[in-house]
Amino acid sequence: MEDLTEFGPALLRNPDALRVARPSFIVGGIQQHTFREMGDAFQPDYHTRGHRLAFAATFHSERPDLYIADLHSRKLVRKTNDPRHSYAFPAFNARGDLIAFASDRAGNWDLYIMSADRNTAPVQVTSSSMDEIHPTWFERYDPMGNVLERKMAYCAHNDLSDEWEIWVLDLLTMTPTFVTRGMYPEWEPSGQSTDPVGGRGRRLAFQRARERGDPWFSIWTIDTETYEEVEIVSGGTWAAITPTWSPDGRYIAYATVHQSPAAKDEDRIWKADDIWIVDTEGNLTVQLTSDDDPDSDPVWADDWWIYFLKERNGTKNAYSIYPEILRHIEPEK
Repeated sequence: MEDLTEFGPALLRNPDALRVARPSFIVGGIQQHTFREMGDAFQPDYHTRGHRLAFAATFHSERPDLYIADLHSRKLVRKTNDPRHSYAFPAFNARGDLIAFASDRAGNWDLYIMSADRNTAPVQVTSSSMDEIHPTWFERYDPMGNVLERKMAYCAHNDLSDEWEIWVLDLLTMTPTFVTRGMYPEWEPSGQSTDPVGGRGRRLAFQRARERGDPWFSIWTIDTETYEEVEIVSGGTWAAITPTWSPDGRYIAYATVHQSPAAKDEDRIWKADDIWIVDTEGNLTVQLTSDDDPDSDPVWADDWWIYFLKERNGTKNAYSIYPEILRHIEPEK
């Protein structure tokens, strides 16, 4: 089983730290939401229901557990408490009443679902020999609130090819389908939950490493029905990683690696630099944070705030920033 506990080199240039001490001069201030002085936070996900932020963290143990933070009250709920195993990559479903996550509690990394509100036993939904991580939901309901579709995309490590692959699991039939090579899929927002508009909800954003030269990651999208793949943003000497969709599906936020002057001076390849935004046509890129120290793990909330992680004084905490510049680009927002 691959060692994913530290979420660093084993996850192929996934940022493992970030340090931002000043607000971005481009878009204004940054808000802090968790205030821990020991341990680190990983892989945040936000849901507007209750203004909650789910994340993995090592606040109380060497191995990461799952937490939910109430951003209004600063209340922090510890969802798992297991010193023998690791829990990571929490993801809310559309209604915000369920959380999918990855854990090595059964041996290798598998995917599970648990209640976001109650202390109930997790339900295991994958059990292959591959390490499966980073779930992302797609759900569609009828007008009465009944589930019409419920799917989960995730990435799995193929030990035979030594590559990461993206799969989609139909949670109603429990049928997995291979999609493409890549990591960290994020499902496009589906618009109206009862009737997705214009095919929205079909695409996945993800990162993929180049197969020639230096294996820097770039951001891609894939249509899960036609399997058309589009490269959205890439760099010759730097990586674009951990994509997240805007609520309307027109933009993608991501973190860069080894792009900033500070990162190049330090030859920093295991940490991210800054948060950027690109439109899904790949025509417009906007730098959202601009510090010398690294930012990573963006997640774009329904209220348009972008949540991410930073490290100060050796500890990672959750912050957010509003992409005010988009108001100037698109006045109708």
